[in-house]
Amino acid sequence: MQSEVKGLQIENRQIIKQVFKEDNSD
Repeated sequence: MQSEVKGLQIENRQIIKQVFKEDNSD
């Protein structure tokens, strides 16, 4: 169960990084 939550946190982090990159490119 904990590993599942960890995976979600990593996924969210990657998504946030992508959003930040897109914001910066603008």
